[in-house]
Amino acid sequence: MYELVGRYSTGLTQSYTQFSLYEREVIRYAMRLNRPLRLRDVCFCLQSSDEFSRRIIRQLMSKKILRPVKYTTVRHHEYVLEENVRSFFW
Repeated sequence: MYELVGRYSTGLTQSYTQFSLYEREVIRYAMRLNRPLRLRDVCFCLQSSDEFSRRIIRQLMSKKILRPVKYTTVRHHEYVLEENVRSFFW
């Protein structure tokens, strides 16, 4: 039911449909947070394990949707949305 409401409440554009359901949920959650996104936030949002949440974060980074807050560190703990992401959803 939740997927249908989300699907029909926004316009289905080409850019919107290129993301999986999990990726879209993480992007929506990150837009509502108003602070950098952490792994535990993604785990909470998706109700999933650390490993699955890391995979979703990596996919979003490869699609240039998320970027680490600090580029100088080896391990990234916080992520922010790129500036152009809101245009995919609004």
